[in-house]
Amino acid sequence: MKWQIHIGLVLTATLLVLGMTPSSAQESQHNADWSVISANTTMAPWFFDTVDTPLDIGQHVSMALDPDNGVYYISYYETSHEDLRMAKYVGSGGNCGSNYDWSCETVDHAGDVGKYSSIAVDPTDGYPIIAYYDATNGALKLAIGYVFGWIIKTIHDPLLGSAGSYASLKLDSTGKTRIAYYLSNFMGNDSLWYVEHVGGGAGNCTDNNYRCTLVDSGDRVGKYASLALDSSDQPRIAYYDGGNDSLKYAYHNGSWLIRGILYAS
Repeated sequence: MKWQIHIGLVLTATLLVLGMTPSSAQESQHNADWSVISANTTMAPWFFDTVDTPLDIGQHVSMALDPDNGVYYISYYETSHEDLRMAKYVGSGGNCGSNYDWSCETVDHAGDVGKYSSIAVDPTDGYPIIAYYDATNGALKLAIGYVFGWIIKTIHDPLLGSAGSYASLKLDSTGKTRIAYYLSNFMGNDSLWYVEHVGGGAGNCTDNNYRCTLVDSGDRVGKYASLALDSSDQPRIAYYDGGNDSLKYAYHNGSWLIRGILYAS
Protein backbone atom coordinates (compact mmCIF):
# COMPACT_ATOMS: atom_id res chain seq x y z
CA MET A 1 0.00 0.00 0.00
CA LYS A 2 2.81 2.43 0.95
CA TRP A 3 4.69 1.86 -2.31
CA GLN A 4 1.51 2.62 -4.27
CA ILE A 5 1.16 5.91 -2.36
CA HIS A 6 4.82 6.76 -2.98
CA ILE A 7 4.47 6.07 -6.70
CA GLY A 8 1.34 8.19 -6.80
CA LEU A 9 3.09 11.07 -5.01
CA VAL A 10 6.12 10.85 -7.30
CA LEU A 11 3.90 10.86 -10.39
CA THR A 12 1.83 13.78 -9.11
CA ALA A 13 4.97 15.75 -8.23
CA THR A 14 6.44 15.07 -11.65
CA LEU A 15 3.29 16.30 -13.35
CA LEU A 16 3.22 19.44 -11.20
CA VAL A 17 6.84 20.19 -12.09
CA LEU A 18 5.91 19.84 -15.75
CA GLY A 19 2.90 22.10 -15.23
CA MET A 20 0.42 19.36 -16.00
CA THR A 21 -2.53 17.84 -14.20
CA PRO A 22 -3.17 14.09 -14.45
CA SER A 23 -6.01 14.79 -16.91
CA SER A 24 -3.82 17.02 -19.08
CA ALA A 25 -1.10 14.36 -18.99
CA GLN A 26 -3.58 11.84 -20.36
CA GLU A 27 -4.54 14.32 -23.06
CA SER A 28 -0.88 14.88 -23.88
CA GLN A 29 -0.32 11.15 -24.17
CA HIS A 30 -3.37 10.94 -26.44
CA ASN A 31 -1.99 13.72 -28.65
CA ALA A 32 1.42 12.07 -28.66
CA ASP A 33 -0.20 8.84 -29.83
CA TRP A 34 -1.93 10.71 -32.63
CA SER A 35 1.36 12.32 -33.62
CA VAL A 36 2.94 8.91 -33.85
CA ILE A 37 0.04 7.67 -35.93
CA SER A 38 0.30 10.72 -38.19
CA ALA A 39 4.03 10.22 -38.49
CA ASN A 40 3.53 6.57 -39.34
CA THR A 41 0.91 7.55 -41.91
CA THR A 42 3.27 10.08 -43.43
CA MET A 43 5.99 7.45 -43.59
CA ALA A 44 3.70 4.87 -45.18
CA PRO A 45 5.18 3.24 -48.28
CA TRP A 46 4.61 4.80 -51.68
CA PHE A 47 2.49 2.85 -54.12
CA PHE A 48 3.53 2.73 -57.77
CA ASP A 49 1.58 2.05 -60.93
CA THR A 50 2.88 1.96 -64.48
CA VAL A 51 0.48 4.10 -66.47
CA ASP A 52 1.69 3.85 -70.06
CA THR A 53 4.41 1.60 -71.40
CA PRO A 54 5.46 2.27 -75.03
CA LEU A 55 9.08 3.18 -75.57
CA ASP A 56 10.17 6.75 -74.68
CA ILE A 57 6.95 7.92 -73.09
CA GLY A 58 6.20 10.12 -70.10
CA GLN A 59 8.30 13.25 -70.52
CA HIS A 60 6.92 16.79 -69.95
CA VAL A 61 4.37 15.37 -67.53
CA SER A 62 1.64 17.30 -65.71
CA MET A 63 -1.07 16.04 -63.35
CA ALA A 64 -4.43 17.38 -62.19
CA LEU A 65 -7.36 16.16 -60.11
CA ASP A 66 -11.00 16.68 -60.96
CA PRO A 67 -12.10 18.98 -58.09
CA ASP A 68 -15.54 17.38 -58.08
CA ASN A 69 -14.69 13.67 -57.86
CA GLY A 70 -10.91 13.49 -57.38
CA VAL A 71 -10.24 11.54 -60.60
CA TYR A 72 -6.61 11.78 -61.75
CA TYR A 73 -5.59 13.12 -65.15
CA ILE A 74 -2.04 13.11 -66.53
CA SER A 75 -0.80 14.83 -69.68
CA TYR A 76 2.55 13.78 -71.13
CA TYR A 77 4.74 13.63 -74.22
CA GLU A 78 5.41 10.50 -76.24
CA THR A 79 8.89 10.90 -77.68
CA SER A 80 8.77 8.04 -80.19
CA HIS A 81 5.82 9.54 -82.09
CA GLU A 82 6.23 13.15 -80.90
CA ASP A 83 2.62 13.21 -79.68
CA LEU A 84 0.68 14.71 -76.81
CA ARG A 85 -1.09 12.04 -74.77
CA MET A 86 -3.36 11.95 -71.74
CA ALA A 87 -4.14 9.29 -69.16
CA LYS A 88 -7.26 9.23 -66.98
CA TYR A 89 -7.62 6.96 -63.95
CA VAL A 90 -10.71 4.77 -64.39
CA GLY A 91 -10.08 2.04 -61.78
CA SER A 92 -10.92 -0.83 -64.12
CA GLY A 93 -11.78 -1.48 -67.74
CA GLY A 94 -9.11 0.85 -69.13
CA ASN A 95 -6.65 0.30 -71.97
CA CYS A 96 -3.39 0.96 -70.13
CA GLY A 97 -1.82 0.59 -66.70
CA SER A 98 -0.55 -2.53 -65.01
CA ASN A 99 -4.11 -3.52 -64.08
CA TYR A 100 -5.84 -1.73 -66.95
CA ASP A 101 -6.87 0.88 -64.43
CA TRP A 102 -6.05 3.83 -66.70
CA SER A 103 -7.48 5.04 -69.98
CA CYS A 104 -4.77 6.44 -72.30
CA GLU A 105 -5.26 8.32 -75.54
CA THR A 106 -3.42 10.46 -78.06
CA VAL A 107 -4.64 14.05 -77.89
CA ASP A 108 -2.63 15.70 -80.68
CA HIS A 109 -0.28 14.15 -83.25
CA ALA A 110 0.06 16.95 -85.83
CA GLY A 111 3.84 17.31 -85.99
CA ASP A 112 6.07 17.44 -82.93
CA VAL A 113 3.55 18.41 -80.24
CA GLY A 114 3.11 17.92 -76.50
CA LYS A 115 6.25 19.21 -74.84
CA TYR A 116 5.83 21.42 -71.74
CA SER A 117 2.29 20.19 -71.16
CA SER A 118 0.23 21.66 -68.31
CA ILE A 119 -3.17 20.18 -67.49
CA ALA A 120 -6.20 21.36 -65.51
CA VAL A 121 -9.76 20.07 -65.10
CA ASP A 122 -12.73 22.38 -65.56
CA PRO A 123 -14.59 22.44 -62.20
CA THR A 124 -17.97 23.04 -63.84
CA ASP A 125 -18.08 20.17 -66.32
CA GLY A 126 -15.05 17.98 -65.55
CA TYR A 127 -13.44 18.40 -68.97
CA PRO A 128 -9.62 18.25 -69.13
CA ILE A 129 -7.79 21.22 -70.64
CA ILE A 130 -4.13 21.01 -71.70
CA ALA A 131 -1.74 23.80 -72.67
CA TYR A 132 1.37 22.64 -74.55
CA TYR A 133 4.07 23.51 -77.04
CA ASP A 134 3.87 22.81 -80.77
CA ALA A 135 7.56 22.52 -81.67
CA THR A 136 6.87 22.09 -85.38
CA ASN A 137 5.16 25.47 -85.67
CA GLY A 138 6.69 27.20 -82.66
CA ALA A 139 3.26 27.85 -81.18
CA LEU A 140 1.32 27.67 -77.94
CA LYS A 141 -1.60 25.28 -78.30
CA LEU A 142 -4.58 24.32 -76.18
CA ALA A 143 -6.52 21.05 -76.20
CA ILE A 144 -9.99 20.89 -74.67
CA GLY A 145 -11.51 17.47 -74.12
CA TYR A 146 -15.23 16.98 -74.56
CA VAL A 147 -17.39 13.86 -74.60
CA PHE A 148 -17.26 13.77 -78.41
CA GLY A 149 -13.51 14.36 -78.69
CA TRP A 150 -10.78 16.96 -78.49
CA ILE A 151 -10.86 20.53 -79.76
CA ILE A 152 -7.36 21.77 -80.62
CA LYS A 153 -6.67 25.50 -80.70
CA THR A 154 -3.56 27.43 -81.71
CA ILE A 155 -3.45 30.23 -79.15
CA HIS A 156 -0.24 32.12 -79.99
CA ASP A 157 1.85 31.59 -83.12
CA PRO A 158 4.24 34.56 -83.37
CA LEU A 159 5.77 35.58 -86.68
CA LEU A 160 9.33 36.07 -85.41
CA GLY A 161 9.48 33.76 -82.45
CA SER A 162 8.52 30.49 -80.84
CA ALA A 163 5.83 30.63 -78.14
CA GLY A 164 4.51 28.09 -75.69
CA SER A 165 7.43 26.37 -74.00
CA TYR A 166 7.40 26.26 -70.19
CA ALA A 167 3.62 26.63 -70.25
CA SER A 168 1.79 26.84 -66.92
CA LEU A 169 -2.01 26.56 -67.04
CA LYS A 170 -4.61 27.52 -64.42
CA LEU A 171 -8.37 27.96 -64.55
CA ASP A 172 -9.93 30.92 -62.77
CA SER A 173 -12.98 30.75 -60.50
CA THR A 174 -15.29 30.88 -63.53
CA GLY A 175 -13.39 28.14 -65.37
CA LYS A 176 -11.68 30.47 -67.87
CA THR A 177 -8.22 29.59 -69.13
CA ARG A 178 -5.09 31.45 -67.97
CA ILE A 179 -1.59 30.50 -69.17
CA ALA A 180 1.91 31.79 -68.48
CA TYR A 181 4.57 30.82 -71.03
CA TYR A 182 7.91 31.62 -72.61
CA LEU A 183 8.49 33.20 -76.02
CA SER A 184 11.86 32.79 -77.69
CA ASN A 185 12.37 35.71 -80.08
CA PHE A 186 14.53 35.06 -83.12
CA MET A 187 15.25 38.77 -83.60
CA GLY A 188 15.72 40.11 -80.07
CA ASN A 189 14.88 39.66 -76.41
CA ASP A 190 13.04 36.62 -75.13
CA SER A 191 9.97 37.21 -73.03
CA LEU A 192 7.42 36.02 -70.49
CA TRP A 193 3.82 36.13 -71.73
CA TYR A 194 0.41 35.70 -70.17
CA VAL A 195 -2.81 34.70 -71.92
CA GLU A 196 -6.42 34.68 -70.77
CA HIS A 197 -9.68 33.67 -72.39
CA VAL A 198 -11.87 36.71 -73.13
CA GLY A 199 -14.25 35.31 -75.77
CA GLY A 200 -16.31 37.09 -78.37
CA GLY A 201 -13.35 37.69 -80.67
CA ALA A 202 -12.18 40.46 -78.33
CA GLY A 203 -8.64 39.15 -77.94
CA ASN A 204 -5.39 39.82 -79.78
CA CYS A 205 -3.83 36.35 -79.93
CA THR A 206 -3.68 34.09 -82.96
CA ASP A 207 -7.02 32.79 -81.68
CA ASN A 208 -8.84 36.07 -81.11
CA ASN A 209 -10.91 34.64 -78.26
CA TYR A 210 -7.76 34.97 -76.16
CA ARG A 211 -5.80 38.01 -75.04
CA CYS A 212 -1.99 37.75 -75.04
CA THR A 213 0.03 40.13 -72.85
CA LEU A 214 3.78 40.71 -72.69
CA VAL A 215 4.79 40.61 -69.01
CA ASP A 216 8.60 40.87 -69.02
CA SER A 217 11.41 40.63 -71.57
CA GLY A 218 15.17 40.21 -71.74
CA ASP A 219 17.84 37.61 -72.28
CA ARG A 220 16.18 34.23 -71.57
CA VAL A 221 13.47 35.90 -69.48
CA GLY A 222 10.38 33.76 -68.84
CA LYS A 223 11.73 30.23 -68.74
CA TYR A 224 10.35 27.76 -66.15
CA ALA A 225 7.21 29.87 -65.63
CA SER A 226 4.83 28.87 -62.85
CA LEU A 227 1.41 30.53 -62.63
CA ALA A 228 -0.96 30.88 -59.69
CA LEU A 229 -4.18 32.87 -59.25
CA ASP A 230 -5.04 34.62 -56.00
CA SER A 231 -8.49 34.74 -54.39
CA SER A 232 -9.45 37.58 -56.74
CA ASP A 233 -8.26 35.66 -59.82
CA GLN A 234 -5.29 38.02 -60.19
CA PRO A 235 -2.29 36.25 -61.79
CA ARG A 236 1.03 35.68 -60.02
CA ILE A 237 3.96 34.27 -61.99
CA ALA A 238 7.34 33.01 -60.81
CA TYR A 239 9.96 32.58 -63.54
CA TYR A 240 13.62 32.54 -64.45
CA ASP A 241 15.60 35.51 -65.76
CA GLY A 242 18.46 33.80 -67.59
CA GLY A 243 20.31 36.98 -68.46
CA ASN A 244 20.71 37.87 -64.79
CA ASP A 245 20.65 34.28 -63.54
CA SER A 246 17.87 35.15 -61.12
CA LEU A 247 14.43 34.18 -59.89
CA LYS A 248 11.76 36.79 -60.62
CA TYR A 249 8.14 37.31 -59.64
CA ALA A 250 5.42 39.18 -61.54
CA TYR A 251 1.98 40.00 -60.24
CA HIS A 252 -0.94 41.91 -61.68
CA ASN A 253 -2.71 44.68 -59.82
CA GLY A 254 -4.16 46.79 -62.59
CA SER A 255 -0.77 46.62 -64.29
CA TRP A 256 2.12 44.19 -64.17
CA LEU A 257 4.63 44.66 -61.35
CA ILE A 258 7.99 42.88 -61.51
CA ARG A 259 10.19 41.97 -58.59
CA GLY A 260 13.57 40.29 -58.48
CA ILE A 261 13.49 37.68 -55.71
CA LEU A 262 16.96 36.19 -55.71
CA TYR A 263 20.04 37.06 -57.71
CA ALA A 264 23.06 34.86 -58.06
CA SER A 265 26.14 36.09 -56.17
